[in-house]
Amino acid sequence: MKKNISTLTSSISFLIVFLANTLSYAQTPGRIAGKILDKKTGETLIGSTVSIQGAAKATATNVEGRYLLTGVAPGKYTLLISYIGYQTKEISEVEVKSGEVTTLDAALNESGGTALKEVKITGSFRRESVSALYAQQKNSVQISDGISADIIKKSPDRNTSDVLKRVSGTSIQDGKFVIVRGLSERYNSNLLNNAQLPSSEPDKKAFAFDIIPSSLIDNIVIYKSGSPDLPGDFSGGLIKTNTRDIPDSRILDVSVNAGYNSKTTFKNNFISPQPHGSYDFTGFDDGSRDLPNAYANRTKSYTNLPDDQKLAITQKFPNNYSVETGKTSLPNIGFQFTTGNSKTLKNDNRLGYNFSLNYTTSHNVTEGNRIGYNPGSAGLTTPNYTYDRNDFANAKRLGGLLNVAYIFGKSKIAFRNLYNNDFTIDYEQTSNGLIYGTQTPTSYRGYSIETTQNGLYSSVLEGKHNIGARNIIIDWNLSYGLSYRNQPDQRIVTIYTPANQPEYISLSSQNSPKPNDLGRVYSSLTENIYGGNADITYPFKWLGQSQKLKAGGLVNHRDRSFTIDALGYTDANGFGNRSVAFANGITNDNIFSPESIKTNGLVLNKLDQSSTNYDGTADLGASYLMLDNKFSDKLHLSWGARVEKYNQVLDAPGKKK
Repeated sequence: MKKNISTLTSSISFLIVFLANTLSYAQTPGRIAGKILDKKTGETLIGSTVSIQGAAKATATNVEGRYLLTGVAPGKYTLLISYIGYQTKEISEVEVKSGEVTTLDAALNESGGTALKEVKITGSFRRESVSALYAQQKNSVQISDGISADIIKKSPDRNTSDVLKRVSGTSIQDGKFVIVRGLSERYNSNLLNNAQLPSSEPDKKAFAFDIIPSSLIDNIVIYKSGSPDLPGDFSGGLIKTNTRDIPDSRILDVSVNAGYNSKTTFKNNFISPQPHGSYDFTGFDDGSRDLPNAYANRTKSYTNLPDDQKLAITQKFPNNYSVETGKTSLPNIGFQFTTGNSKTLKNDNRLGYNFSLNYTTSHNVTEGNRIGYNPGSAGLTTPNYTYDRNDFANAKRLGGLLNVAYIFGKSKIAFRNLYNNDFTIDYEQTSNGLIYGTQTPTSYRGYSIETTQNGLYSSVLEGKHNIGARNIIIDWNLSYGLSYRNQPDQRIVTIYTPANQPEYISLSSQNSPKPNDLGRVYSSLTENIYGGNADITYPFKWLGQSQKLKAGGLVNHRDRSFTIDALGYTDANGFGNRSVAFANGITNDNIFSPESIKTNGLVLNKLDQSSTNYDGTADLGASYLMLDNKFSDKLHLSWGARVEKYNQVLDAPGKKK
């Protein structure tokens, strides 16, 4: 009996503790956060007072026009929003849920002639949120479109390129590049938090928007027309992406996704080059594909070296032409981790951060056939060449984002960082190749092994300050960007396949190497970008309307370095037009081994690329002055002038001034 009573007592105690914890969790306070805008201009109102009716909770909007009410018990409330010279707004049906953040943006009307009287406007939570959402876009003098965090939250989009598909007038190419009004990415310009973004593609002006997680986006605005305060280097659109820096509550988001590719997943048809680098799985090269020191130390004088020294150096290049066939491909895998938090300090100062890390790996197979015709042939009845092409690509991506910000008084300082690294190993296989031009077409097959590492890093230190009773706003930022592309040791082999005869490779003469047919290519591109800009906005009243005077400028410096070593296998005797047959034990795997190189007289010779290697600099300076005038509620004029000076210099290596 005592045992039963003890068991019953323990059960009751556990139930009481469980209910107490459940009740305690159910009563966890929530938060109310949002932004206060001027309904006519769409500008944020700094210093607005936001309070809960009937409660001793109130706060003021910061330098970005944002507010945060913490420690609010679950329930429904009415908010009072007031600002000097504006009509007080009363918003009902604001529901706060346990442990959650209720987002409420609001737009206030100027009081006009009734400034000395208390005017109170009432509205509901749902209607007010929709009204504030379109206030900025509707009152913008530029032709623009965009999307806010509220809309992004309701979508299943994982990255920014998915989000941009929902903006009218835009489309996405290759899953990452933005096309505005039908114009390709080269005609667009990209800003990340008011700073110029480096190109994620070093050989063209473009940015891959799929590297920014959608959960960290505050808003995206696409400007389709120019104005003095915008950069002048776009004709399609200016995509301005603003990321979050101080979250309203703790964020923790982990997602894993898997993709199925009908050409590769769980099939034994993938071809992978061997050997792999030690760090390939992370998306970084371990240096094993670099130029051998024997060649790198004598690059400038290599062409003039004696044949025996060239032969010895050629033997130092690794024999890494092997491939692994019949490999089974796993599904494409993606992982993303996002976290962030903020803390309210003394005097309502706030410190917060956002951090994101993502990694993806994928296998892709592309099959194709190409037929080329001689442009001068009549009727184009006979092709110049034909071949089948299969491409096997293993891609890995590693990226991260870190934003830290501190808001104090009417000022804000933020430090934003974005990094992305793409790493792809391609094996391109050519088969059934035919070169026409004679009665008997030349048959051939071939392959190319290429490793490409692209990356970018963007770092921005920025500030925003509201000064004096007139609310003069000063914006500034200092930025650094790094863009790079490294393509180490691209191996290209063409094998001729005559009927009823052994296959062979063809060696050219030493003074005419052909790396595109038989050789190795090493290239590297690095670009550094340094920038800074500052803007000052002076608001004032004229004709009873809000006016704005704005001025500013920027400086931007880029330096780029590109090098390439294109090496072709040639005849050691220097005459060329000699073939090496796949006979007597010679195979794909050993024809470029040190022993075969010596026995068969294979020498790497450099193709003169002095016109391709370059160092370059580009300097941009700009300044502007603009007035935003409102003459009445129906007449709005924005005008001004912008002056830009751009200077670009290209030089051969060693001659850059």
